[in-house]
Amino acid sequence: MKKSIIVTAALSAVILAGCTKETELVDDLRGGETLRLETTADETDYILGGETETSAENNGSDTEPIQTEFPEEVRQMLSEVEFPEINITESSTAEEIMLAGKTAGMFYGKEAAAYFGYGGYNGWKYDFDESIEHYRCDGLYTDKANGKFAPMDYAGAKEFLKSRLNLTEKGFEELSWNSPTGYYESDGCFCLDPGDGGQAGWDYSYILDYELGENTVIYSCERVGRSERWGYDEDMTEPFTFSLALEDGIWKLDGCSYGEGFFYWMIGTESDIEPYLANDEDWQQNVENN
Repeated sequence: MKKSIIVTAALSAVILAGCTKETELVDDLRGGETLRLETTADETDYILGGETETSAENNGSDTEPIQTEFPEEVRQMLSEVEFPEINITESSTAEEIMLAGKTAGMFYGKEAAAYFGYGGYNGWKYDFDESIEHYRCDGLYTDKANGKFAPMDYAGAKEFLKSRLNLTEKGFEELSWNSPTGYYESDGCFCLDPGDGGQAGWDYSYILDYELGENTVIYSCERVGRSERWGYDEDMTEPFTFSLALEDGIWKLDGCSYGEGFFYWMIGTESDIEPYLANDEDWQQNVENN
């Protein structure tokens, strides 16, 4: 019997769960397909940091769901993050909006790379599960050297990442889809898509322009690989966007079309290119050697 759940989540929300067995339909973010998942209430503890979850049906049982919080180690990880102050209003000038984009891009690009970039999966306890043919994740490492981790299911991991990186729901989904490392749900299990690689052939990314909407800003960007450094006939470029949205009075990362370009070497706006090149010792050395 399908269960109906109403959830309100705090910043400390997490879900400790195993694979479950009651039928639900959800979207597989990485595969672009709708999957039929099997889940049961008695095998899953929905843990929402003191907030309330209401279960309309619980397989005929009146048992209330278990509630708890992130462990102290995870709460500490969240409390240590200092988000930049981003202010965009109707009276903001174009220069102020571009500066806000520079601040957001340089901060969120670096922070998100730790979880969604190449090697972003290393902070999670995971292994390949042949039964579901996916990399199944058990939780977040709190002390990897000693094998300690905080168990999480997909919903709990999503709440952690949204809080840790100041993401909207759309921001989480786009990063999961458009990044080297992504997170998704399969057969009721929390899975990840690990990404490895390098950054050879590229030098920097910068903001070209923006489009202001109702409580949203979309920044148009370009990733550049310089011909002088890499031996191209002309500069290699790749356009992409990232966006911010005002949610609960805070400007959050609302999406990214190309995580690889956003995560690495975001230098700001076009006015920052010349100073960047002047201080790029590796590039200068390469030019001199050639």
